[in-house]
Amino acid sequence: MTSASLLAQLKSALLASMERRYTVTDLTFDITPPTDRSKADYVTNIAFPLAKRAGKAPLAIAQELCDDMNASDLASFFHFDAAAPGFLNITATNAFWKTLVEDIEAHGDTYGSNALLAGQRWVIEHTSPNPNKAMHIGHLRNNLIGMAIANILENCGATVIRDMVDNNRGIAIAKAMYGFLAFERKDESTPATISAWQAHKDAWFTPEDRHMKADHFVGSCYLRGADAYKADETVAQATKQMVIDWEANDPATWELWHHILGYVYAGMHATLERLGSTWDKEWHEHEHYNAGKVLVEEGLKKGIFVQLPDGAILTQLESFGLPDTIVAKSDGTSLYITQDLALTKLKKETYKADRLLWVIGPEQSTALAQVFAVCEQLGIAKRENFTHISYGMVNITDAEGNVKKMSSRGDEVLLIDDLIDQVRASLSATDRGYDEATLESMAISAIKYGILRTGRTSNVTLNLESAVSMEGDSGVYILYALGRIHSLLAKQPIDEAATAWEFTEAERAVLAELAYFPHTVASAMRDFAPNLLIDFVLKLSQSFNSLYGAERFMTDDIGATNRKLRLARAAAAIYTRALRMVGMTPLERV
Repeated sequence: MTSASLLAQLKSALLASMERRYTVTDLTFDITPPTDRSKADYVTNIAFPLAKRAGKAPLAIAQELCDDMNASDLASFFHFDAAAPGFLNITATNAFWKTLVEDIEAHGDTYGSNALLAGQRWVIEHTSPNPNKAMHIGHLRNNLIGMAIANILENCGATVIRDMVDNNRGIAIAKAMYGFLAFERKDESTPATISAWQAHKDAWFTPEDRHMKADHFVGSCYLRGADAYKADETVAQATKQMVIDWEANDPATWELWHHILGYVYAGMHATLERLGSTWDKEWHEHEHYNAGKVLVEEGLKKGIFVQLPDGAILTQLESFGLPDTIVAKSDGTSLYITQDLALTKLKKETYKADRLLWVIGPEQSTALAQVFAVCEQLGIAKRENFTHISYGMVNITDAEGNVKKMSSRGDEVLLIDDLIDQVRASLSATDRGYDEATLESMAISAIKYGILRTGRTSNVTLNLESAVSMEGDSGVYILYALGRIHSLLAKQPIDEAATAWEFTEAERAVLAELAYFPHTVASAMRDFAPNLLIDFVLKLSQSFNSLYGAERFMTDDIGATNRKLRLARAAAAIYTRALRMVGMTPLERV
């Protein structure tokens, strides 16, 4: 018997009571955590929809259902009370809490998982940086949200593919290529040409020569190339010619293009490895951008699109309540939407996906809605198969709440690697004797907690000092709370046979948080809301720390000591599950 099976039996018993008393069989209701836990451990609003069908007041119905439940076999696990104006309050007994502890002990690695999405394939596109510079904190929030949602979906039974797409062609990449040729020569007398580079590659600096991470190196090339592009028309023409030559499949241009992208991808993957993040598939624009033109031609033949007098091709989206957009320019060249159509079709066909998700900022809401609508028109998939998961901005503040300058590199944003290094330095300055591996793990977990704790559609303000605080609402506080539990468990072995099961009120508060974990996972899945798991670990930390501060764990009462240690062990197991689901690394010692 498990806690989940007991709750399932409770729901079945309520349905049976409802059918027996009112001959109603098709009513939908839920048993959920209460708003106020001082009144109950669970609550259901079953009486309200039933009142309309039965012609009785909700409170009278709730009382009748309570009478039935309190006289049933489930009364040893739950006590039932009716509460105005018609709620059914459910209080768990020691027998239920004992079952919960044993449930977590037996199923800790899967407790909280469900089969809501069993058999479904979901594709989630996240963190799709342009490979002309290193990833910044905007990409970081995208990455952390995408990875956490993917983890949550998997814990709800789905098969999840994490993917990305990069716009790895065009003028931005050419600016980075020009910046490399012009500004990374070891000798200014060397011609800043592709042919000279091909003949004498050792005449150019490498990231190692500059003591720079590879993607940071390319970012520096891009910034200088972009400045030169704006300042000098000759440079602008030379850079544009690179794009033309690339489009014409010029081998020399492609060799330099591969060289520059190789640096970026190496640095990008090193950052992802630091974060513990992954992609299952990387789509590159150069591989599919021409396929979008074929879709546009098909849509034009079918009358889905219309051709304007200048030759440009326009959508017809009035029936979707959306503005029209160009899908092919007058000169026949493609746009972002053209490539997005091709890639969406490719994803759908490759993965036979039930749902496709895009973690992209809110500024792309209209553009994505247009893509989804056109995909429906083209027969790729229905719009309801597609979901845009938007998110807010990230600001970094100092101890006084002042927004910090985002970068010292001349760019407008703070790079992910630099942010991790700053938080590491702050942790190191606390002089707690952390080794390098612990510093890295704690810094990344502190950042993840600080960014994911806010609802994804709201802007995040990350205070670097608060992020490493050992007290309050911080990732370090959460890790410390878990470390305390592990330290407690290391003091004495557990004698499971000698366990007394009379829980104190403080213990029941911890147990209630553990019991609600499955509800939290399901809610986080439905709302694409990793912050609900952050709220969960914070509440669990607070309730356990309250228990730890109020009651001794090691006493002469062997039965109580073993009960408390088993509760601590269950809490550690669920802590660990929740932290891993949001990408944080649990530490046994902090």
